[in-house]
Amino acid sequence: MQNLKPITPRQEIKPVKINITTEQFQALTKMYNFGKLQTKNAERELIQQHLQNQHQISINNTPRNNIPQSCKSSTDMKYFLYQKNNGKEQVKIQNNSQVLTKPKNSLHRNFSQLEKSGTPILSSKIQPIQTSQHKQKKYNPLSIDQKFSSNQQFVQQLTPQINKKDVPQKKDNLKVSLDDFVTQINKPTKALISPIKQTKSLSPSGRIQSSKQRKQIYYVTSLIETFKHQYPQTLEQQLFKDHAIQTYNCIGFCLNLKDPDPQVLRSKAIDIPLKQNCKFQKTVVFDLDETLIHCNENQSLKADVYLHIKFPTGDIVQAGINIRPYAKWILIELSKVCEVIIFTASHQCYASQVIQHLDPNNELLSAQVFRDGCVLSSEGVHIKDLRIFRRDLKDIVLVDNAAYSFGSHLENGIPIIPYYDNQEDKELKLLYDFLIEQVLPAPDSRLVLQSTFKLREFSKFREPKTAIEKLY
Repeated sequence: MQNLKPITPRQEIKPVKINITTEQFQALTKMYNFGKLQTKNAERELIQQHLQNQHQISINNTPRNNIPQSCKSSTDMKYFLYQKNNGKEQVKIQNNSQVLTKPKNSLHRNFSQLEKSGTPILSSKIQPIQTSQHKQKKYNPLSIDQKFSSNQQFVQQLTPQINKKDVPQKKDNLKVSLDDFVTQINKPTKALISPIKQTKSLSPSGRIQSSKQRKQIYYVTSLIETFKHQYPQTLEQQLFKDHAIQTYNCIGFCLNLKDPDPQVLRSKAIDIPLKQNCKFQKTVVFDLDETLIHCNENQSLKADVYLHIKFPTGDIVQAGINIRPYAKWILIELSKVCEVIIFTASHQCYASQVIQHLDPNNELLSAQVFRDGCVLSSEGVHIKDLRIFRRDLKDIVLVDNAAYSFGSHLENGIPIIPYYDNQEDKELKLLYDFLIEQVLPAPDSRLVLQSTFKLREFSKFREPKTAIEKLY
């Protein structure tokens, strides 16, 4: 007992810390990932080789016979084998396959038993270990009921994972917008139609429904079409989406806008003689910037017309102006049937020269009102209060791309998307049809605008998309 040495606890091996640089760490990481990738490739090759060998073994070792397909029952097969045995026929199989030897008691076996008792599909090296419960089951090399050795079981578990990785994942139809990258929009390709859907669409009832197209409503139809997609499909839809969001955000401001001081309104009131001999005793007021024209802040950009703007200080600046399509046309046509006014929040020194380009002979407009005619809110926003014109509010409308401009009169406002340089813009053409057909003939124009745009009801919803889906 004295010779026994005391047992000391095993000393724990502490990890050694090595100071390495970032480049060395990245190099080691690359080596580790490369080795991991090679291991995965080796496992995949092993599985593929295993499956190929298994398929080849099943072809070579599966017994063949010349039993005709007409022998569907066991009795027919017994009779066929009996005739074959008596005639001493030798069955020769093409493609260098082995000759089927006559098994013992073959006359007493049916076809299903013959298939089950055939030569094992796998060789003895990779033969699965079968228990009494598995002997009656038909062999499936990828079945979870088979029990392989450790290596084969590892390969078998990896097979579905590798096959799953090889299957390409379905991409979300996600149709992403090209406006974020280029201004040119490619024409969308035609989508394939399944035979079932095509048959339904060609039915008589389908033809009748497809012929009924929904009536085009100014601004609203384009707004609905824009929010049908997750992402805008065209530059125009992008403008509609942005404008709808801005309008939605302005409604809360407009509803909480305080009524201006009556004395301020009286000081800004304008006496305009009522236009005579008009088809409609109505007044259409247009905004200028981004509604009829757009002024390029960058002088290097190409413009439709260049105007020399003279400021009160005496400085002269060349301004590039883009004229909205149908701008002059709509002023000419509306001036024939009603009163037309331009009301802008820009300074007179600039806006008057632009308006002179639109109406060089002063024949189209009944009045021109500038920034000094706007009512300044407590937040510093220029509001275009229509009461300064001393017209009945049921007979006057304001077309403006900024909803806060008609904040004091939401029922008198007609929204329009802003214009920059799109030469294919047709909003003024659609606006003219809307005015002539619905707004101007109505006894009270506010009822038409409220039932069409429903701007006041935007505040009932939490987001613009929900408001558009519910209201329209």
